Amino acid sequence: LKSYCVSKGIASNRFELKGELRDSWKTSMDTILGAADFRILKGEEVAKEKTEDWAALKEKINANPLILYFNTNQSDINLSVEERQKVADLVHYLDNVSGSSLNAVGHTDNVGDRTINTKLGLERANFAKEYLSKNGVSGDKIATSSKGPDEPIADNKTDEGKSKNRRTVVTIK
Repeated sequence: LKSYCVSKGIASNRFELKGELRDSWKTSMDTILGAADFRILKGEEVAKEKTEDWAALKEKINANPLILYFNTNQSDINLSVEERQKVADLVHYLDNVSGSSLNAVGHTDNVGDRTINTKLGLERANFAKEYLSKNGVSGDKIATSSKGPDEPIADNKTDEGKSKNRRTVVTIK
């Protein structure tokens, strides 16, 4: 809902949504209410919610960044619940820390042509940028780049190592 409001021009730092999942449905007169409940916080309520230590949140996010893993020659994926929570944390930080921005760096394994791998790494970084843009982050707050096969985190001699190297890492600048 927040992403929709932001896409319609409402500044993301002007409101917060407070939500909760429920185990059951409720009714109110002739209306069935779903398994989620939320309310829009504004004004003083938002100020009360925004008492976080932003430096600590940035450190936490960058210590355990959003890392998206890709299959061979692919530049798109479906995000897990944990990855979507990390996206929510990034959006929350960017909404509340003025001037903040993200880096999305794409990586590949070392199979194939280096030039093609560098391009594929950038496509992976751009996938992350597009996904974040659809989920509440302004595209101009996300810088993308590619390291191609140049910064492996695992051994490219094994299939498991190669799969760990095909990734995009998203951090706060």
